Amino acid sequence: MRTFYTLTLTEWLEAWKEWKIVWLPLFFIALGVTQPLLLMYMDVLLEHVGNADGIIVDPNRSAPQPLDVFSTTIQGQFNQLGLIVLIMSFMGLLASDRQTGMQDFILTRPVSRKVYLLSKWFSHSMISLFGILIGATTSYGLTVYWFGSLSPILALRIISDFSLWTLFVVSLTLLISTYLQRAVPIGILTLVVSLLLVALPSLLPDVLFFTPGALLSAHSTASLFSSSHLIDVTFCLVWIALTLGWSVLRFRKTDY
Repeated sequence: MRTFYTLTLTEWLEAWKEWKIVWLPLFFIALGVTQPLLLMYMDVLLEHVGNADGIIVDPNRSAPQPLDVFSTTIQGQFNQLGLIVLIMSFMGLLASDRQTGMQDFILTRPVSRKVYLLSKWFSHSMISLFGILIGATTSYGLTVYWFGSLSPILALRIISDFSLWTLFVVSLTLLISTYLQRAVPIGILTLVVSLLLVALPSLLPDVLFFTPGALLSAHSTASLFSSSHLIDVTFCLVWIALTLGWSVLRFRKTDY
């Protein structure tokens, strides 16, 4: 346990040196502000933007609902541009140590490969969730301020769903890192697989309901609690456990 704590603390200190603890929350704050801001001031933006002739905004259109605004921000902005930046931030979680020789240095000490791997997963997961939470909280505050009240419990559930999905993406990155040597191919493959896991359940919900990306499907915000949502959460947790277990087994059998 002491070794796990030391390795995790080292990752956090490295994140501080790289300013990741600062720029990642700032990035998600910017993402969280963008969607409510665009919806709130769409008319003003269209009036001042160039080449907007012919664009007509229906004056009788219904006002955006707080739930729609917030869920679109989290499951849209965060899961598109946010996902790309997240993967870029942790795609080198093993590759960087491997290339600098730090991995060999650590593993020649009395450190088990399992502890080393799980400390990487835990530290990068917490850093990612920290940035997501800061950005989502900012988005929630603006959504409530501009568009009306939104149940904090429902907002927390939307954030929790995306956070759980993020944990899976970190696990997936870790697994791919045990097969590939360089950070860029790891990041590209992780992004492609993640996008497929989100897109395919939307196209075939009755067939691919067991995939982790099903957690971000549209029905997950239909009600506060539902059996289908609990099933999605359970499957995502199972996939995280399976991916981590596979990563540990693969890493134990691999010599770099």
